Amino acid sequence: MQTIILDSADFAPAQRLTQFRDMAAHMTSLDIHVKETEGFGGRLDMRLGPELHMSRTRWTPAHVERSARHAYDTGDNVLLHIPLSGQLRIQQTGGAQAVVRPGELYVDPTAVPGVVGYDSTSEFLFIGAPRALLEQKAEGLDIEGLTRRKLTLDGRGRLLVGYAGAFMRECGSLDEDTRALAIDQILQLMNRVLRGTASTGSTPDAEPDLKAARRWCVKQFIACHLTDPALSPARVAAACGLSERWMRALFAEEDTSFQKHVQDARLEWVWQRLADPPLLSLAELALAAGFGDVSWFNHCFRRRYGKTPSQARAEVLQAAASAVQDPAQCRPPRDTAVSPKTGHRRR
Repeated sequence: MQTIILDSADFAPAQRLTQFRDMAAHMTSLDIHVKETEGFGGRLDMRLGPELHMSRTRWTPAHVERSARHAYDTGDNVLLHIPLSGQLRIQQTGGAQAVVRPGELYVDPTAVPGVVGYDSTSEFLFIGAPRALLEQKAEGLDIEGLTRRKLTLDGRGRLLVGYAGAFMRECGSLDEDTRALAIDQILQLMNRVLRGTASTGSTPDAEPDLKAARRWCVKQFIACHLTDPALSPARVAAACGLSERWMRALFAEEDTSFQKHVQDARLEWVWQRLADPPLLSLAELALAAGFGDVSWFNHCFRRRYGKTPSQARAEVLQAAASAVQDPAQCRPPRDTAVSPKTGHRRR
């Protein structure tokens, strides 16, 4: 999956609008028009692949047009416009004008011309996929009947937003199998959002594929913020578009808890760095991992590994010294990426 970032701030002020507009038109098949060229700002952060394309976009006030020629060049895709801040006014051939605000989304058939107006500085998430691929996975869903429409974001929509954001941050570090699985889950979530059958009162028990998506989003966010002492259930749940109750239920299904998962991940983080140069003190490692109390860290470490951190470091250093003397005993580096399917770390 290709990553492309286009930021107007990277261009000289005198040519900013012209250069940004030309490059954006080439990459997005859109023409940008503004009333005031001075002060214009825009940023496109895109992830592009044959099955899925995503963009987090920010505009100052602008008028964006997809001409008939652009629509032809874009191909037959379905694009979800999801406001994160501000609002947009959109009208496409064959549809009525819609005003879309945060908490809503618009279903855009990209093969149809249209115009979008941004009256103030706005930020949006765009998630798109080929219509044929969505229909293949949709099991009879009438996608055409849902296009050119505004929908309200429910629990599944918020989950899609959180999952998509996590995927955009992490897709470059994922192995091919994990990336393919995450893309498939995003496509399934898109279909479920379009189907509109979500119930905000449902529990994670009913939807195995949604549970896998939720777990991946939660555990990936934790992995990215593991060493932050302020990491909390409320922060993680909000970032992933879930309630704390739903998130705790996901951990309970694995016979663990949020606190236990974070604690074990931090202990493993320390274990992997016991022999890494520069050789930090054990107290420094504990604090760097996010433990606020060194005594509590020592207690947790011994309870999990059956030895003190000092004993573990001595063993790891001894093993490292032996491996240098006998290269055949060197272990390959461990892949500790979180699997979205199982939620467990790969080794």
